[in-house]
Amino acid sequence: MEIQRREPLTSTPKNSASLWTTYRVLPKLTVGGGAFYVDKVWGSELSNKWIPSYVRVDATATYEFGSAYSLQLNVQNLTDERYFDKAYPTHYASVAPGRSAIATLNVRF
Repeated sequence: MEIQRREPLTSTPKNSASLWTTYRVLPKLTVGGGAFYVDKVWGSELSNKWIPSYVRVDATATYEFGSAYSLQLNVQNLTDERYFDKAYPTHYASVAPGRSAIATLNVRF
């Protein structure tokens, strides 16, 4: 009987999880936050290199004005952690973006 060794998929974490919640602080203001966990990621069988696991924390705030408009602010990587988000077959990994913010004007019609 031949035993085959199973290698993890490249650039794919074995485990990941996320938790996200929002809370209406005032009738027109909602705030929220979340955390994302990603397990270590394997680059390739040839290089036998891993990038470490990480946790990223994000936040959001939304203010509604009028019945059809809202302004939303999302902040990703709130703690400005330095982590790697991609592993490649060679001895290379991508550094994930630092803290970033995105403002959006939402219109409902």
